[in-house]
Amino acid sequence: MKLLEASAALEPKPRFVYLSSAGVPAREPRRGSYLWARFAVEQALREGDVPYTIARPSIITGPDRDDARPGERAAAVVVDGTLGLLEVLGGKRLAARYRSTTNEVLAGALLRLALDPAASGTTVESEGLR
Repeated sequence: MKLLEASAALEPKPRFVYLSSAGVPAREPRRGSYLWARFAVEQALREGDVPYTIARPSIITGPDRDDARPGERAAAVVVDGTLGLLEVLGGKRLAARYRSTTNEVLAGALLRLALDPAASGTTVESEGLR
């Protein structure tokens, strides 16, 4: 929130590209949860006067991440496998929304969004970040 507050003090106001998370609900979730923190920042962006773009990736993978996240890697394998089966059974949209993405692909998408004036004021779900 401090970075958002600092952005609000600038003129002209820069666009704030926020890396949120898939699964952030439309209504306030239980306080203290991971999704509540993401929800709170998203709400502050929508209610403020700083131009913004919200990116909501699903599981982020990649061999060269700075932090080891074995649970997240295992979840990506299980989730992607399950979504592959779901896609074959007709659940293409759901599979596209929740499939994992690599850190490199995500970085490229965030840069593309930051440079695209049409992305201002939008929330981009995981499938739009590939």
